[in-house]
Amino acid sequence: MKEIKIEETICKYKYEACDGTQFDDKEECIKYDKTMIGIIRGRLKEMCVSEGSEEDFLFCGSCDNDAWICIPKTEKDIDTIKQAILAYGGNQQQIDAMVKDDYINTPVVVIIGYDGYGCWITSYKKLVEFATKGKFTVAELPEQDK
Repeated sequence: MKEIKIEETICKYKYEACDGTQFDDKEECIKYDKTMIGIIRGRLKEMCVSEGSEEDFLFCGSCDNDAWICIPKTEKDIDTIKQAILAYGGNQQQIDAMVKDDYINTPVVVIIGYDGYGCWITSYKKLVEFATKGKFTVAELPEQDK
């Protein structure tokens, strides 16, 4: 009799939600992700002072992309913006580049792609300076445009 060693490799998949929670079942992960995105969008709307499309705020871009001007007042609000970046396909590097701690009590523009993928954040001040090519600051804008 000859002994034969047979090695078997079992490949098991895990699915990771936008906040890092892992699931064995793909459908449960998708369901959870959709729930998380709904919660994140709700939190963004709570700190929102104006909402519309990307085109409304930038006068270019897509009318299908959602856009909000938010004023984060707490660290929790900043965390919500960070979660939005992760939920819409971003990574920690983008968070470090886009979200600053000094955004507290500062208007920020949050734009989310129409297909639910992609999230862009900038301060409203930078947006105005970009749009006016540095000719105006937020303080110099007429009151209705602030």
